[in-house]
Amino acid sequence: NQAEHLLILLSNHRRYMNSHILPPALQPPSPIHALHAKVFSNYMKWCRYQGVPPNFSKMASSSTAGMAAPPSVASRVVDLVLFFCVWGEACNIRHMPECLWFLYHKMMEEYSVEQNQRSLYAGHFLDCVVTPIFKILSANMKSNADHINKRNYDDFNEFFWSRDCLQYRYSCEDPNDRDDSVENNNMAAPLPGEMQQPITVGMLNAPKTFLEKRSWLRGIMALSRVIEWHIVTFYLLAVVAFSHDLVWGWVVTLEVASGVFWIFNSLSIIWALLEVWASYPGIHLAGTSIFGSVFVLVAR
Repeated sequence: NQAEHLLILLSNHRRYMNSHILPPALQPPSPIHALHAKVFSNYMKWCRYQGVPPNFSKMASSSTAGMAAPPSVASRVVDLVLFFCVWGEACNIRHMPECLWFLYHKMMEEYSVEQNQRSLYAGHFLDCVVTPIFKILSANMKSNADHINKRNYDDFNEFFWSRDCLQYRYSCEDPNDRDDSVENNNMAAPLPGEMQQPITVGMLNAPKTFLEKRSWLRGIMALSRVIEWHIVTFYLLAVVAFSHDLVWGWVVTLEVASGVFWIFNSLSIIWALLEVWASYPGIHLAGTSIFGSVFVLVAR
């Protein structure tokens, strides 16, 4: 299924390249290059945020001796095949895109180091990777606890934005239970992250990062732009009406109308204070976010 999926995507990109929508200077070298750049654009952002280099396949010329494609193209095909295999089996984990990037990152790291590939049974990925993660998600989503103690997809996805997730291995398989020993596979060392704890341990200990306070003020925050527009419009229309009835000159009219800037500043302070109320202390904020909020309040 995923092989057919990949072929259809490549054919669509080839048709897009032949349509001359982009100038020749901006055309990618091949549909594989174009699809690779599009699929892994978010992965590159995730790696930059984590402060780690991306894991991409690096196939040597000797490895592609029997292939018609050059090493740069063959390496990108390996990356795409691995990601779409992960995506195709991910089930509801697709709702956590950063979790998919974590799985790809760890699996490509293992693939790049492991010289003798292990032969695994057909459902190994589902049994040892997808199912344990999904069980944690399902147990939390089905919990009858209040939202304060109930983690959802957003909370777990935020865990994969933290660098702590890289301290765990992607598979829940116990390395001691494997049938393939070091002697059988001629492996010189354990696989990357083999001695680390499985990712399910990190997910179980992951904190709740988004805590929404229940209040009618939430409705005001959601409609802040609409409320602000109504208040400012009412003030300006009131100035025009009083100027006409009281026969104000244009100097007085402009002087009174300039009070709209005080309204803008006052409303901005109110919205900023509401955001502080909504975020503190339940939501964990980075130092830059806290500094930005304080700076906005002081500047107003």
